[in-house]
Amino acid sequence: MNKKLPDGWEVNKLGEICSFLSRGISPKYLEQGGACVLNQKCIRDHNVSYDQARRHDLKIKTVSPERFIQLGDVLVNSTGTGTLGRVAQVRNIPFEPTTVDSHVTIVRPKPGKFFLDFFGYMLVFIEELIKQAGEGCGGQTELARSVLANKFLVSYPTSPIEQKNIVAILDEAFSAITIAKENIEKNLSNSLKICESYLDNVLDNYSGKFEKKTLGYVCENVEYGTSRKSEKIGKVAVLRMGNIQGGHLDWNDLVFTSNEDEIKKYTLKKNDILFNRTNSAELVGKTAIYKGEYPAIFAGYLIRINIKKNLIDADFLNIYLNSKRIREYGFSVMSSSVNQANINGTKLKEYPLILPSLEDQKRIASKFISISLETKKLELIYKDKLEKLEELKKSFLEKAFNGELKRKTLQKFFNKEFREVSI
Repeated sequence: MNKKLPDGWEVNKLGEICSFLSRGISPKYLEQGGACVLNQKCIRDHNVSYDQARRHDLKIKTVSPERFIQLGDVLVNSTGTGTLGRVAQVRNIPFEPTTVDSHVTIVRPKPGKFFLDFFGYMLVFIEELIKQAGEGCGGQTELARSVLANKFLVSYPTSPIEQKNIVAILDEAFSAITIAKENIEKNLSNSLKICESYLDNVLDNYSGKFEKKTLGYVCENVEYGTSRKSEKIGKVAVLRMGNIQGGHLDWNDLVFTSNEDEIKKYTLKKNDILFNRTNSAELVGKTAIYKGEYPAIFAGYLIRINIKKNLIDADFLNIYLNSKRIREYGFSVMSSSVNQANINGTKLKEYPLILPSLEDQKRIASKFISISLETKKLELIYKDKLEKLEELKKSFLEKAFNGELKRKTLQKFFNKEFREVSI
């Protein structure tokens, strides 16, 4: 906070303006009765959700009155990578006595010092800084009470009326941004369904016109990749499960080999199709097509499908295998164990196949690829708009807590910045 604040504003450490700042309890869980206990999953997108709350047995361990959350409290996730630092304010009186577990910190303002919603926005403003303040390594990062209390400076007008005016402006702006985000996310979701809708219509149209075959009918064979350990550097890339993304190959996070025998045996040829045979259930069955981008071989958790080029078009088969209905078929035949699923080569060759003429396959694939490219353009536009809306929120918060947010700021926002992004 380097900018000079207006008259009537103060700057304090967060702990200096709080009446209570402490972690929650270590619960003794039970299924029914007792007290409601919020956890880190309940704090997301600046909202408090009770859907994943649990129950604490008050007969085994009592809860001190100050550890029951109150209207205006801000809850701060205080452990774990990816969760630490998320904040949400209690904007409605809890429907029953409710506390938090020891992974969440209750931050309660001093009585009468703040218009409560202003205090909530204050914590949202410093949320990114809080996320960076965790100490520890790996997933064991912790946000100490002393760090939260003493590390962060907050600025605010002492007048509750001015605080209330700032909240009114922020509420109006953020409400408009939320509606715009929902509309853009809906458009994004719809755009992502265009390709699948086209393919569904095509497959429905062809399903009754052609004799159904199996994948084995259009394959010379299927083969598993190398089981040899790869290296960080080498002559040729070794493609793995994680390199299959959205029907294409992602050339990031590569490993390599220099073994000539492996290279000779497993070298990929243009239009080879790779099938992910072993992974978590939601990823097994994904395929990608190799277009000769870089010299590469493939790892053992992948299967190469060697097609009969006089019967099947490689692009068509790749698109077909990634379609929703064929992925669902894969889910029905995969074998599963703990955190792992598998579809072996035998089951893969038994996949049902709708087989239009080769000419029609190429036409379908070409149309699908064209639609997909247009969809990706829309996806980039919508994602850019969402990022800009988030930047607008940050800009509003910055102005609010530097004493620069006025009603005319909101008018300018609706007339220019918001209009440009939301249309």
